[in-house]
Amino acid sequence: MRKFIGTSKFLEWFCKLVVMPIAVIGFIYKWATISLVDLNSMCSFDIGVGYFFDTTGGSTDSLINASAPLISKLLGALLESISLVLFLIGFFYFVKVLKLYQNGKIFSHESFLIFKKIACVALVWTIYAPIKHMLMSLVMTMFNPVGERMISLGFNTTDIVNIFLVGLLYFITAMIYEGYSLKSESDLTV
Repeated sequence: MRKFIGTSKFLEWFCKLVVMPIAVIGFIYKWATISLVDLNSMCSFDIGVGYFFDTTGGSTDSLINASAPLISKLLGALLESISLVLFLIGFFYFVKVLKLYQNGKIFSHESFLIFKKIACVALVWTIYAPIKHMLMSLVMTMFNPVGERMISLGFNTTDIVNIFLVGLLYFITAMIYEGYSLKSESDLTV
């Protein structure tokens, strides 16, 4: 149990000091340098959160046009920020679960509720990813001349993996609830 608590503390601080700041800094860096760097010429730019990678190595970054009008860039940043916010909310709940584990509340009703929230946020994030890709293609090309505007809807292997992972998270949530139910029953047994 002591090793579990130590790992929980490490993961909590790792999330707070490394994962979340890198996600935010990567987002800011990406959208602050769009006018300076033509991202279309780069193979991939994977700092940040919620990017789409398909089998050809493409991402939503390939949709970003450095010469796009400012309104397109701002709308693109807004679309991308929704992914970032969902990611940060998910990690916020994850840190809350780690704090519960540090207090010895592994199979508790609180941990079940938080895991349920994490699973819901992950589901929304997974559903939003293809929608974001579609909207990003529209936003980044809406000021192009007629015939050069684009809207693309895609579903790739990353989406399938994300759906599998969200399903796994729901399964873990169900296991935590079963553990909580068994613990409650054993506490009532004299």
